[in-house]
Amino acid sequence: MRQPESSTRPDDPTTQLNPWSSPDPSELRLRIETLGTGPGATVVVWVSGEIDMASVPALRDVFELAVEPGSHLVVDLAGVQFINRAGVTALSAAADMARGSGGTFSLRRPSPVSRKVLRILGLEQPLGAG
Repeated sequence: MRQPESSTRPDDPTTQLNPWSSPDPSELRLRIETLGTGPGATVVVWVSGEIDMASVPALRDVFELAVEPGSHLVVDLAGVQFINRAGVTALSAAADMARGSGGTFSLRRPSPVSRKVLRILGLEQPLGAG
């Protein structure tokens, strides 16, 4: 029986979307998954690496793509190794976007680093990380 080909070719789009394929752990990696369709769908954005001034534009672009009217935006921060003010501002803006479109926003599995920053800024509860 023939084994299926591995999808780790550089030209394979699924490889490029794999946020954990980079050898540099500090590099920002993002992945979006939509569960369901239409209003009420859940859109999960997995974030890994460092969220700083240099990486925030890419993160904002992903949030703009992910927010759909009435959807539930969930941001998984388990792989975040660093986050600064610019990153927190981007998360807050995503929350405003999601809620402004009639949807919801929550953070899932914040890494110890991201949880500490959110707690210091008093944003654990407002951003749904509590």
